This record gives sequence, C-alpha cells and structure tokens, in this order.
Amino acid sequence: MSESVLYYADQGDVLAAYRQSRAFFQCIMGPLGSAKTTTSIQKVIDLVTTQKPNARGERRTRGAAIRNTYPDLMNTTIRDFKSIVEPLRLGPMTMGHPPEMKMDFDLPDGTRVLAEIIFLALDKDDDVRKLRGAQLTWAWVNEMKE
Repeated sequence: MSESVLYYADQGDVLAAYRQSRAFFQCIMGPLGSAKTTTSIQKVIDLVTTQKPNARGERRTRGAAIRNTYPDLMNTTIRDFKSIVEPLRLGPMTMGHPPEMKMDFDLPDGTRVLAEIIFLALDKDDDVRKLRGAQLTWAWVNEMKE
C-alpha cells in the first residue's frame, strides 16, 4: 500500500485537548460547524495508530462508530468518515449490514495497524444486541443527544 500522510491541525485548544485525551469517557459539545466530527475522526486515526503493539508488532483494535438511525449513520457519520479516511487508502470499507472498515497498513516504525471499525445505528433492538460481546477497544457515539 502506498504511503499516505495526514496533516491535521486542531481548531483550538478545546478540540486539541479532546483529541489528545485518553480518559475512559470523553464528550465534546459545540455549535454546528465547529469541527467536532472531523476531530473525532482524527481521534479514531490517532487511537488505531497509537495502540500498543502486540509481540508480532501488530496494533490491533476494534471500534464502533454509533449513530441513532441508519439514515443518519449513512448520510452524516459514514459520509464524513469516508471523506477523510478514504483518500488515505488505509483499508477497504464494505457497506454491508452493518457497514465496516478494515484498516490494514504499515507504520514507519515497522508496526502494522489492523483495525476493524463497525458502523452501527441503535434504533432497533437487533442493532443494540450487536454491541453485546463486541469486544470493542473504543466507541464513538456521534450526536449523542439523539
């Protein structure tokens, strides 16, 4: 896979602190257009690339990007995620049920990122059940107020 570089500058101190935080629970609030989603996507990239490698040099993670309904998930969360991540060619996204992205790429330090991102809406009981036993490393709830 060809090498891609992502340059990202936080849009202020609050977003920088949020992106860099590794607290167990984090939440950010702000007005429309204030870069919350963009920063959250950058945070996902940070999380998968800084996961402690195993003995084989693999940085393995499984995360979930969650939204209230599938139309909102498809029209906002996935669209925004793809606009940032797809140009980097970090791995394929499949639009199944649920949609998933499997990142698989090497880092300059010789480690390999193997990350699975599951995109879920929680508007149906079956979808909520998919979270049980998912063994997630992290979860991002996009638009938590919904």
